[in-house]
Amino acid sequence: MREPQTTNECRKCGAKIPLDALVRFEFTCPDCKKVSYGRTNVEDAEIENEKFSCVCGRKIPKLTWNPAKRCYTT
Repeated sequence: MREPQTTNECRKCGAKIPLDALVRFEFTCPDCKKVSYGRTNVEDAEIENEKFSCVCGRKIPKLTWNPAKRCYTT
């Protein structure tokens, strides 16, 4: 988005999801070596990944919290 967002609206039910306390995630695709990144509000130690995938189509199975980098990585 071009403008900073404070909430995200669910397309199905219309509920507003607050976008506060976001942290970075990043991963390097094992196939094409492209680095991808974004932000999430997940607070778990690991993210079992079913939605993140590389532009080449490869699914990234799991992201783990890296306290040194303060982000989720593979």
